[in-house]
Amino acid sequence: MKENVIEAYLRKRVKELGGVHRKVTYQGRNGALDDWCFFPDGRLLIVECKRPGVNKLDPLQKVEMQFLMKMGFNAAMVNTKMQVDKLLEDFFNEQMA
Repeated sequence: MKENVIEAYLRKRVKELGGVHRKVTYQGRNGALDDWCFFPDGRLLIVECKRPGVNKLDPLQKVEMQFLMKMGFNAAMVNTKMQVDKLLEDFFNEQMA
């Protein structure tokens, strides 16, 4: 299974949940977490999809994720459909708390 399969699943699930998915690139910068998931009420989830078996971020992506999380954004990496479902479940449960 390739990364684009995981990303397509994320995109599908975000849409089912009433959100919008955008593929983002940082102009002139490496390390972008490139799947941005926007939901009603200003909720944002920033995701990096990897292919199954890849269990870590690239070094620049790791730094970027730590920065985003320190700034208060929800950011995560997923590499399976099950992780996508768990991430979205946790995101919505956290938002409702």
